[in-house]
Amino acid sequence: MKKEQMALAVALAAVPLWLGANQAKAADTTGVDTTTNTTETSSSAATAKTDTQTQAPAQKADQTTEQAQTQTPTAVQTVVKINYTGRGGVAVWNTYQAGRHVTGKYLPKNSSWKSFAQIKPTGETYTWYNLGGNQWVSGQYAIDQGASQVSKPTQPTQPTKPTQPAADSNFEVVNRNGKVTVYYTGRGKVAVWNSYGQGRHVTGKYLNPGSAWKTFKVAYPKENGWVWYNLGGNQWITSQYTTDQTKVADGKTTQAPVQQPAKKPNAYAPYADPSDMRKPMQWRLSSETKAYPNLRNVRNLWVRVSILGNRTYIMSGGQMLYCMYSSAGRVVNGRSLTPTGTYHVQAERGLTFAGGHYWVSWKDHGVYLFHSTVTKGYNGPYDLSQTKYLGTQPASHGCVRLTVSDAHWLYNQLPTGTRVVIANR
Repeated sequence: MKKEQMALAVALAAVPLWLGANQAKAADTTGVDTTTNTTETSSSAATAKTDTQTQAPAQKADQTTEQAQTQTPTAVQTVVKINYTGRGGVAVWNTYQAGRHVTGKYLPKNSSWKSFAQIKPTGETYTWYNLGGNQWVSGQYAIDQGASQVSKPTQPTQPTKPTQPAADSNFEVVNRNGKVTVYYTGRGKVAVWNSYGQGRHVTGKYLNPGSAWKTFKVAYPKENGWVWYNLGGNQWITSQYTTDQTKVADGKTTQAPVQQPAKKPNAYAPYADPSDMRKPMQWRLSSETKAYPNLRNVRNLWVRVSILGNRTYIMSGGQMLYCMYSSAGRVVNGRSLTPTGTYHVQAERGLTFAGGHYWVSWKDHGVYLFHSTVTKGYNGPYDLSQTKYLGTQPASHGCVRLTVSDAHWLYNQLPTGTRVVIANR
């Protein structure tokens, strides 16, 4: 199960990449607009105002307001590109002078804007660029991409409107009228994004868990990744926290759907089950009856996960040392929610979180995990309705679920840096 009970996409909604486990445990839902009618097309996406850069370069203590006012901006037509790698967007300020404040507008990362004047105030490190009227951006987070001197000062104008989010060649978008329900049991709500592609940012709107929404388009990733649903205009929500309730699928995937396992639970497993596998599976106990090997002493240690085989293997070179019942990401639109590929065990691990116990991160620093079968809330009792999926069916939101004993073993012994190979079979 992906760490679905935590408010990852809510608390860190302005982050296009994923954060650590400790950061993902608290949701920030202050100041959000959730009043949109859930049965109609939502209004256009609003500019995100959370987790954004608003710190302007500090002026030196000996610089006075009078000194700043004696300078005059130079009329220069140019284009500046936002160069910022932090969380959220870059603030637009009402002036370059002392006493300035944020206008409430924020510029997306890597976006380009026309500039009509520029000035480097006395005592400051960075040049300020005018985007029209009382709208300024600091050169601390903007790159001048070319300038030409203008003989006469230009009249203040409105900044160039941001273009529509560019299509991402890593996705295929199809028109499809459908319905999705927000499926999220953590704290807070689920973010609406302005696009499905790279450079996307949060619109500032958040959806209540359990709410249902009409969809008009679907963006299918050409490689591993989440499906995105369009709620109207530039408003998208990820399949990470939704359940597709469309009765008739009139869209398409970009590859043949992954077939579910046949009747035999290990039909797609790369190795035969050892003779000492517990049958039936017992979700509290070890998968095998033999003692666990000491992973700190294993040479050429690596982990192999078979999504459709519902097995996870501890390997020593080409030899299987131990086999575990597991349940990886459920299959949505022909793809498992667990990404395939080669990864490595990361430093983040812990005793409990909102969805299970004994977790160890292997991707995105606290997002994709090995952990026990599901619990009901933070440090809550185990959800017995979910234990039946261990060893039989992919059922998580992306993490790899294990028996309680097996998860505890990996939490205690699996070394950071261990290679993890994940495949459908």
